[in-house]
Amino acid sequence: MKLKQSILAAAMLMASALPMQAQAATATGTIQVTANMIAPTASVNVAGSLNFGTVVQGQVGTATTSFDVTVTNGVAYTIAFGAGLGGINNWFLVQDPNQPTVNTAIANAGYKIYSDSTKVTEYVSDITNAPVITGLTGTGAAQTYPLYAEVSLLAAAQGGVFGPGTYTDTITITVTY
Repeated sequence: MKLKQSILAAAMLMASALPMQAQAATATGTIQVTANMIAPTASVNVAGSLNFGTVVQGQVGTATTSFDVTVTNGVAYTIAFGAGLGGINNWFLVQDPNQPTVNTAIANAGYKIYSDSTKVTEYVSDITNAPVITGLTGTGAAQTYPLYAEVSLLAAAQGGVFGPGTYTDTITITVTY
């Protein structure tokens, strides 16, 4: 028994020689969290009309303009061109209101719109308003898109020829974001 007491006394002596651990203490602080949420925005500003001026029947007329699109920074968007009065085989159509209705042989003049002066990249008319410019991201600043256009005589198989008159059309530019 004395042996047990001696071992127990030695163990207690050794335990008392070990350093004592201090009790943990804590301190706390808080962080205010705020977020000002805004809805993304977009706007379209057209520089001017596509004015072909005076075009002689059977010849090609050209016109240029541009439009700016401003979309919230970092927001993806697409651009579509409505078909205006209509489209035939990727042509936009202009009409003289003093001529017969749009799809008659004499009332139509066709025009095409391009993104470049060499007329390589064509923007097609689309009655469904499908995006024709995709993969875009807003910067918060105006991004300019030039437009180059050509008006020319439509073959009978494409919907007609145009007679003398003042032809007009209105195209809607739709930005989806």
